[in-house]
This record gives sequence, C-alpha cells and structure tokens, in this order.
Amino acid sequence: MRFLHQIDVFSVNVHHPLHRRGYAVFASGVLHCVFPRRAELGTGDSLVGFDLGTEEFRVVPELDYGDLEQDFVLDVGTLEGCLSAICNYARGVVDFWVMKEYGVKESWTKLF
Repeated sequence: MRFLHQIDVFSVNVHHPLHRRGYAVFASGVLHCVFPRRAELGTGDSLVGFDLGTEEFRVVPELDYGDLEQDFVLDVGTLEGCLSAICNYARGVVDFWVMKEYGVKESWTKLF
C-alpha cells in the first residue's frame, strides 16, 4: 500500500493544557483551539492556530476580554467564515466577538 501523505509527530512544551473540550474550528486556512487561562502564570485564555499551509503554530491576536479577574470560559467558533470567540462569564453574561479581518487585532468586533 502506498500513501500520498506523511504525518510528522511533534512534542510541544507549553505551559497550557489543551482545551478541555478537545475540539477545534477551521477559519482562514488555520485550525484554531483554546488554551485556557492560567491564573498562576497571569495569563488569559489564548486562541492558538495551526496554519495548515505553512504547518506553523500562531497565537491569534487577543481580543479585549474585559475583566480577567472574573471567571469565564472562552469558546471558539466561526460565523460566516470568520473566526469567532464566545466569552461565557460566571455571572451569566456572554460576549460574542467576530474577527472580521483575519489576523488583525483591531478587527475583533463585539456583536453582543
């Protein structure tokens, strides 16, 4: 049997566990997942992508989550082909963001 593709396996030494839900979304040629915040490291949730064209990891430009002292869960999705982020705060508030121009921090738009 002959295979047309080769898969390389790498280990990545990061300070964040993979997102507990174990899913990723595809937008702009990049597969995205969430690295949860680590209070002991002073970090917020991060959206991380793996570019399938260049086979490189990248951190997506951060949106303004608001108050990092509040408990929240960040989810990643897509809306009309654009990367989206949903911040679910413990107090029952949900913020929904869309990155209208991929890779441009200023293009994060809060829909509600």
